[in-house]
Amino acid sequence: MKESIVRILKQIGISTLICFLFTFMLFIFGPTEIFFANHTEFEFVYSNFAPKLVIYGIVLTVLPGIFIGLLPNIANKIINAIVLGFSIAGYIQIMFMNKHLDLMGLNADGYHTTTLAGIINISIWVVIIAGCIFLAVKVQKNQVLAYIAGALVLIQAVAMISLLATGTQDCYEYPETEYHLSGDEQFILSSNKNTVVFVLDCFSNVNLNNAIAAAPDCIAPFHDFTRYDNGDCVYYGTFPSLTHMFTHDKYDFTLTVNDWTKRAWTSDSCNYFYDELQKNNISFNMHTPLISHLTGGNAPEELLSGKFTNFNSASLEREVNEPLLSKGMLKMSAYRMLPNYFKNKFYAQASDYNDAVHVIDDSIMHENYDFINALEEKGLSVKDCPGMISVNHLMGTHVYQNDELGYYKDDATADETSIGCLNVVSEYLDEMKRLNIYDNATIIITADHGSEYGQVPIFLIKQPGETHDDMPINTAPISHMDLLGTLAASMGIDSTPIGTTIYDFNPGDLRERTFYLRDNMDEYPRVPCYTGDKEGGSNVFVAYTYTGTEQDLLALLFDYYTDVYPMVDCYY
Repeated sequence: MKESIVRILKQIGISTLICFLFTFMLFIFGPTEIFFANHTEFEFVYSNFAPKLVIYGIVLTVLPGIFIGLLPNIANKIINAIVLGFSIAGYIQIMFMNKHLDLMGLNADGYHTTTLAGIINISIWVVIIAGCIFLAVKVQKNQVLAYIAGALVLIQAVAMISLLATGTQDCYEYPETEYHLSGDEQFILSSNKNTVVFVLDCFSNVNLNNAIAAAPDCIAPFHDFTRYDNGDCVYYGTFPSLTHMFTHDKYDFTLTVNDWTKRAWTSDSCNYFYDELQKNNISFNMHTPLISHLTGGNAPEELLSGKFTNFNSASLEREVNEPLLSKGMLKMSAYRMLPNYFKNKFYAQASDYNDAVHVIDDSIMHENYDFINALEEKGLSVKDCPGMISVNHLMGTHVYQNDELGYYKDDATADETSIGCLNVVSEYLDEMKRLNIYDNATIIITADHGSEYGQVPIFLIKQPGETHDDMPINTAPISHMDLLGTLAASMGIDSTPIGTTIYDFNPGDLRERTFYLRDNMDEYPRVPCYTGDKEGGSNVFVAYTYTGTEQDLLALLFDYYTDVYPMVDCYY
């Protein structure tokens, strides 16, 4: 009797250890590693999710461990082997088979793999699990499985301790002084002169054309605008595009992210533009939560003070939905650990973790659905000032999570999201009309970059007093290189010291432009992420120089690049 109890307790102990390996990887170490590798992109701290996941992990270790330990010997061995095999395969997946895996959830289409790659990947999992079952059946003692599980727990525990010990203070607590861009005036404009810019992230000509084909009336509210359909965003990616758009400084591939962002915000053309705004008492409110996309790892106060009116240092009060955040982090961990075939079912969109954290009072509305909800709740209002530039950087079509009106929808399509984005902007224009500030305003609707197979960003503009029954299309070869000069001109500032405006180009003009796309090339060395604590996701910018239209660019993409620029480090 005593020997039987000892044997059962030993089985329970072994089964619990094997279960702990699985839950430790999925609930504890996985989310921890993801957080510390990407903490500069998150708006929360470690304690907001870690304790709950630890508790879940312990509960889901002990209960299954006891249950499996009480099973008959052969059943106990086989189930232990399956759990261990799944854990080992997950470990190998993370270490060797997740090359350049997108973890931040900014791909609207989720995760995709080829059929062949999926079959090979799942075959490796089957072989590993089968090998563990074979080992469990052939080896007389269960301790062998326990030794393997214990070794893997130990290896990852040491790595986790290192992460916890080397984590910076901002990983554990919110700073008392938080330099940030405030959303207090996101729905306030000048009673006099306004330039409003909507940056709809990842919204391309292809998105717009598809939206019009699906719902022709979606473009009707923009009949006063002129559409430029031959634009060029210069860079693929919110970084470096957003900084380039509002500094006019071209990315220098020989510099680090931090060195270039510092140069960009202190460049002559940038200083001239923002100094002229101040001289003319013109406010510039930049509404984006992605401040590190503008400043890299530099101190924001050193680069943005005196440039954006809504830049301040007030401490932020947050409301954190910890269960929702824990669920989002667990989803990211499962996505990273599972075979390629199942990853898309666990692909975590950015909203899965961002929506769990809300800044109270002065938060910036970045998600399309948050923006329209706040707009309908608050409406637009005006204040007495000589002039204002207001930039609203929205999620656009980076993720498909709004319906055709702009409200949240979990399983939205690309067309629904595009049409919804247009409706969000349309409602904003209606508010401007209600306040009688629409006619005298310059309004630009564009994107920081396009999508993978639609790299040309949308560009619609309405100048003061512009009106027509149908929106004309202008084929002039414009570029984001022309944006800052155009903004200066819209506020009556001499744009000559900055450079070109969109008005300097006409349909039929031949203009040589170069588009830069992030890529990975094995013949170039890997580079670190700009944060210095992980490897960068890309190692080169591939350049495509073309003269002509979007079709000329598309004919080059992915096959006929004109140059390659190795990175020093990588933002993403």
